[in-house]
This record gives sequence, structure tokens and C-alpha cells, in this order.
Amino acid sequence: LAKENNTYSASFTGMPRCDASGKLYKYTVSESGVPGYAASVSEPVEKDLGKEVDYTITNTLSQDYVDIPYTKTWVENTASAKANRPDVTFTLYSTDADGTNKTKMNSRTWSASDYQGDTFSASFTTDVSGNKLDKYDDKRDAYIYTVEEDHVDGYVTKVVSGNGTTAFTNTAISMKILKKDAGTKESVSGAVICVSANDGSGRYWDFETPNDLELTIGSTAGAITPGYYTVSEKKAPTGYNRSTETFDIQITSDGKVLNSKGKEISEISMTDLRYSGKGEEIAWKSSK
Repeated sequence: LAKENNTYSASFTGMPRCDASGKLYKYTVSESGVPGYAASVSEPVEKDLGKEVDYTITNTLSQDYVDIPYTKTWVENTASAKANRPDVTFTLYSTDADGTNKTKMNSRTWSASDYQGDTFSASFTTDVSGNKLDKYDDKRDAYIYTVEEDHVDGYVTKVVSGNGTTAFTNTAISMKILKKDAGTKESVSGAVICVSANDGSGRYWDFETPNDLELTIGSTAGAITPGYYTVSEKKAPTGYNRSTETFDIQITSDGKVLNSKGKEISEISMTDLRYSGKGEEIAWKSSK
């Protein structure tokens, strides 16, 4: 067959015009099935069987369509984190069967008001223009579809693909700051606590203990990610001397808080002295 672009042409020649009695033969053209394609034959409206007749056979890719599901789970152990969940964006990409030509197909941003509970499921069913998602390319090779989640500040993300879906689990990096007077054990507000990164970046975050004396780092200091940090008191409440103690901690990829010896911890306590000589206690509690 002679090919021009996606069109092939050929001819059957030297065919007898008549049978032994002189009756004209009627010739038709058909095609054996091509896997993955549907064939249609276009014949001339009027046929002069004594002359050359052109037939056009068109093969159309029999396209299948796919939906790409994903699930999202939030893991949070504080009411503050649950109440301040950030928006989260998922993006659908396609690549060719050999992993090349990565193309953004669609995206969806979810707000807390868009779902209920700690887990929700959804699917991409179309591209950004509203077209169904093709299963195959023009070579009948299946596209590879992937779903990715934009970084969620204040959370560590675990991604598991399998069983036809992609599961995203976001665990809040949460620690509570509870301030109490060491002598009276009554709550105290007004201290400024500093969390500084130990990666040479110069990043740090200051937190002032609020009136409710509870702060969830995961939902407030979004840029805190797994890594090594130093915790210290930057400013003492009025009437107290600032503590000079520092504590090295590690936030692991699954949201655990470890001390400098690698042990998972639930709190860090600092003690300041009042100007009068009484003490003040700062207790850091992780969500674990």
C-alpha cells in the first residue's frame, strides 16, 4: 500500500469484467478487522461496473474512556487543626506509555466546606475542557495517568498508589503549648516561644501563647516541615525572667516529635522565675 500521511491507497487490477455468459461482475471491497478500530466503507453513489470504481475504507480508533479516582484522609489530633484545615489542590497528569510527554490535564481545589468528615473520595472524569479522558493514544497504547497533590503547609503527606486509585494521607504536625505558673500551676499567657530550623536556612517562627493557652503548630506555622529544630523561649511573660534553656527536637516524616536522643516525646518543660522568686513553667505537648 502507498501511504500519504494517514491515508493508504491501492488497486485491484486486471479483474475480469464479465462471467462466461457475458454478465458483468459486481465487485465489492471489505477489510479484515483491525484490533481497536471500527471500519466503514464508503461506496460511490452510482457505479459503472465496467469502469474503475473507488472505495474508501475509514478506520476509526475505538476509544475507551477512563475515570481516575483518588482519596484524601486528614489525620489530626487537635480541634484547632480540624477547624483550620487548609485548601488542598489535586492535579491530573497524563504521560505516554513510555513515560514521556507529561501533560497537565485538569486540577481541582477542595475547601473544607466541600466535604464532610476526615476522608473523602473523588475522581477526575474529564480534562480541563470537559472532554472525556482517552484511555489510548493513536497507537493504541494506554496513557499513564497520575494524580499529584500540591504541598500542604503544616502537614506531612503519604501517597499510596494501588487498586486503581491514589490515596493521600496528610498528618498534621501538631504540638500544643501549655503555659503554667510553676508555683500556682495556673495558666499564664504572654510568652513568646521561638522554633528555629537547624538546616542553616535561618528560618524561624515565633509563637505567642494566646488567651486560650493552646497553639497548634501544624495549622498555624504552615512552613514547619519534617526536620530538626531548636525550641527556646524568646520573651517571658510580664513579671517573669526568660528561660535560657533550649531543646533540640526532630519532626519525622510521619509527624512524630523526637527529642535529641531519638525518643518520641509528649512534652518539654521550661521553668522561669518570677521577679519575686516564684517559678513559671512552660510545657510543650505533641499531639502523639
